[in-house]
Amino acid sequence: MRRKLLVFLLAAALVATGSWPAEAQAPAPAPKGAAKKDAKKDSKKGEVRVQGERLDNGTQIAPRGPSAAIVDLREEMRRFVQASAAFVRGQRADFAVVAEGGVELLVKADEADRLKTAPARAFMEALDGIVVPGLFFDDPAKPGEEPKPEKLERRLALIENARAHRLKVMVVDFVRGAEDAEEAIRRATEIGIIPFPALQPIDQINALPRFPARPYRENGESIVSFPGVRNFMIVNDSRPFGREDEFALKVHGTNFDAVIVNVFHGRLPLSRQAVETLKYKNLGSRRLVLARVDIASISTGGFFWKPNWREGNPNFIDAPMAGEPDRHWVQYWRPNWQRLVTGNADPYLFGVIAQGFDGVVLAGLDASRHFEGGPKDDEKQ
Repeated sequence: MRRKLLVFLLAAALVATGSWPAEAQAPAPAPKGAAKKDAKKDSKKGEVRVQGERLDNGTQIAPRGPSAAIVDLREEMRRFVQASAAFVRGQRADFAVVAEGGVELLVKADEADRLKTAPARAFMEALDGIVVPGLFFDDPAKPGEEPKPEKLERRLALIENARAHRLKVMVVDFVRGAEDAEEAIRRATEIGIIPFPALQPIDQINALPRFPARPYRENGESIVSFPGVRNFMIVNDSRPFGREDEFALKVHGTNFDAVIVNVFHGRLPLSRQAVETLKYKNLGSRRLVLARVDIASISTGGFFWKPNWREGNPNFIDAPMAGEPDRHWVQYWRPNWQRLVTGNADPYLFGVIAQGFDGVVLAGLDASRHFEGGPKDDEKQ
């Protein structure tokens, strides 16, 4: 048990100390003043910066480097998720893989007619489920506000496509209080998906759910595989709970079928003992514990961040997120980033498995919208 934890910490330390294989290391930093000059370009509508280069709207980019190959941003994300799923299931065949966001990735352009779409079958076959951030109340900045009817209709069609391919659909609606929560649950129940009303954006959820008072479809059965899940909860920031054992015991005191948590409690990963405590409901029956892992952003205060890292160094670190200067977008299609997550001898996801989690929720799948520089919702498929 201790050995597995050390393997996980060692893998992270290799990144933090710059001891990762040479091919994963960064090029020389950009000249001083370049970042400020490029930042002005980002202010123009419909533009986006990748490694300091301005891009026009579209779903493809030409990344900087010796190769000028065009990158299909959505297909690269699909492939990244599929590779991650293949890796974890190579370690544990029953390991659950759930996507958070990226509903537009469920379909792709039809090869015979580019104006039409077809199901992204290989992508969906790699998944056990999908968490949809915002459906009936879709804006975390304006909780309780409903989306435009045409947007809701598009998303419902995509969700129905997911359900037709046997994916479990879980939705996080951003509500103001009990009344909104009841409405979100009612609507979700009508179409056969699993609701979770939230008072905060997913990244900021730091408390046990308040609405409803008891879990939706609460039950005392043991849940040993993902298809059996009937309700779920999320805590992405466990620090307000106190020590990790206090956090684990408070979540243990609930009866949710699945709990989605951050791998880290503060600066350190949750211990295997804490994960084991989370695996049991208050009633004593078993449930699933899923690790939430963002595969498209990185925090400057995070466990992996190296002191001399900055935008462009390593080359997968992109511009800071709007409103979050300490969190950077990641060029997720870069091989050296993907190796850190899923493709080396001891990648990040290996540590997740070693800690005893039952599955992973891959967050950040909407990053392709940012790099496309187009609409910030799924207006385009």
